[in-house]
Amino acid sequence: NNMAGVYKAQGEYDKVLEFYNKALVIVQKVHSKDHPYVVMTYNNMALLYDEQGEYKKALEFYNKSLKIKLNTLEKDHPSVATTYNNMAGGYKAQGEYEKALVSYSKARYIYLDKLGKDHPHVATTYNNMGLLHLAQNNYDSAIDYLQRSLTIRKRKLPANHPYTQGTKQALERAKRRGG
Repeated sequence: NNMAGVYKAQGEYDKVLEFYNKALVIVQKVHSKDHPYVVMTYNNMALLYDEQGEYKKALEFYNKSLKIKLNTLEKDHPSVATTYNNMAGGYKAQGEYEKALVSYSKARYIYLDKLGKDHPHVATTYNNMGLLHLAQNNYDSAIDYLQRSLTIRKRKLPANHPYTQGTKQALERAKRRGG
């Protein structure tokens, strides 16, 4: 996994996958097929495919990761929510907006329940949901979610933080278009 990370930083993606696959074989042999290292490797592979725009492959590995997490963790564990959030991004990128919304909603409910209404992960999920609605030209919902995200981010992050600024700009864009 660490060597794959080095190759990733160098942009050698074929080598990255080669080493993730090697890591996967070793971990499954030494530990088990549902060991946390297997989940980590699946997630790393999914993120790599996401970065390369190969969303179907990314979703395949997110689903493998999710299946193990649901079998080994509580259904409402924040790590499960993170996987739902990542999956939603893949669905959104493919234009599968309903699936994206379902995944974002699952993440949001878990984060709200386990981390609280002011947690940065909640803000990120609201932001993502707002951007999803913006992509669908559903401006009222976009404004609602982006405003929720911005409220949390203003409380938790500096005003000039890139996340705060990004949400603010998206909210302004939604207001202009919906307005």
